[in-house]
Amino acid sequence: VRKYSAVIGEDCSEDWETWYLGKTGKEPDYSELIKAIGKNQSERQALLRSYFEPDEEEREQGIKLPTLAHRAIAELVFEGFIKVIITTNFDKLIEKALEKKGINAVVLSTEDAIKGAPPLPHNDVVLLKVNGDYTDIRIRNTPEELLKYPKAIEKLLDRIFDEYGLIVCGWSAEWDIALRKAIEKCKSRRFTTYWTIRSEPEENAKKIIRLRSAETILIDDANSFFEDLAAKTDALEVFEKPHPLSSKIAVVTLKKNLEYERSVIRVH
Repeated sequence: VRKYSAVIGEDCSEDWETWYLGKTGKEPDYSELIKAIGKNQSERQALLRSYFEPDEEEREQGIKLPTLAHRAIAELVFEGFIKVIITTNFDKLIEKALEKKGINAVVLSTEDAIKGAPPLPHNDVVLLKVNGDYTDIRIRNTPEELLKYPKAIEKLLDRIFDEYGLIVCGWSAEWDIALRKAIEKCKSRRFTTYWTIRSEPEENAKKIIRLRSAETILIDDANSFFEDLAAKTDALEVFEKPHPLSSKIAVVTLKKNLEYERSVIRVH
């Protein structure tokens, strides 16, 4: 909003939200603001770059770096629980979290990348960036750009929504119209959809929740939710392992577990 006020030669002061509401008669809308400030995709891409790349001070403060949620998702990928990630974000935070775990994801953000990618089951993990990557000028920001995806992306989404279960987190279903339509047109209910919420969902989200018979989960935030999920899946794996066959095996297992920092009782 401050950049927009500067572009039109006005000062929004500190109370930028009130200023914008008085100026336009409506709440600030990300897509409309981006379109007003950057007239084409190249300008919008240049504008957004500074928001995603940390300087030295931000790096020291942990700003613009992978969050606890990103790292927990990477752990779930590492353990084999997550095979496909769909994100509407332009940043590279999930890629960085995956790389930290030694995982090289197949990143798909353009039609060409999708057309040249191996089939989904042949990859350790696929990261589909439906709105593009901030390093590419073809990012989708404006209402018109978010209205419809290229055919290759639509086909891939059709397959993902038909063949995989879903965990939806941090998505309102309000702005990404093409993504919303892709979910709505999928008739399959092979696997469960889990929809995390922090408060009452918007109407579009409610519609999808009904259509997919989704299970809603009330959460505090993405960080605590994915950390808890990673911890619980880890605990399940521990208890599903065969019981030690002898005291000697138990001793060896215990010594091995002492090498790790986690304080989980794995042998009893």
